[in-house]
Amino acid sequence: MGNWKTDMTPLMESVVNSGTENQFSDWHATVTIQFGELLESGFDWGKNDYYPAFTGDSRTRLNQKIEDRFYWREICVVPPGKFKHFLLRKLNEIMPKYKMLYDLIDNGDMKILREETYNGKSRNVFSEYPQSQLKGSADYATNANDNADGHTRDGAPIDMAVDFQQRYNDIDVMVLDELDVCFLSLLTLNVNGGV
Repeated sequence: MGNWKTDMTPLMESVVNSGTENQFSDWHATVTIQFGELLESGFDWGKNDYYPAFTGDSRTRLNQKIEDRFYWREICVVPPGKFKHFLLRKLNEIMPKYKMLYDLIDNGDMKILREETYNGKSRNVFSEYPQSQLKGSADYATNANDNADGHTRDGAPIDMAVDFQQRYNDIDVMVLDELDVCFLSLLTLNVNGGV
């Protein structure tokens, strides 16, 4: 029996060096056009046109994930200009709610293992008879104390990590899941007709 690496080398070289400029150019859409085919043709799907308030690295990352997830999927409608309208409309509808989550993460305000944050203020006022005016108020008191306190409480790391793994979904993935309606989910089989 021969060496599988040596035996497979000519076959693999013929696949890799088949003369095609791009190994992904073999398109077999069933109903419309595959998203990757549009991308390879230079089609502008509007990655810089939706929800202008959403900018920066998060937008770049999300755009790449959109292209990667839906690359082999067919667009929901033709012509491509109509699809672009549907995709941008959907992104403009959903991004305001997700922008708030992106802002929390970008600002470092999303504390994954934090169970509780408490900040409180109180004022103790005691008066036997009107003595001195409280600051900024018409109230008088002989004694007034302002108190401020706060604390944070982190959860048990193991329990929080398990809970995080079971319940947390990446914000980008939540957006991608909502964009699923803009793409078709069709699988085709090539059947050998008896040859």
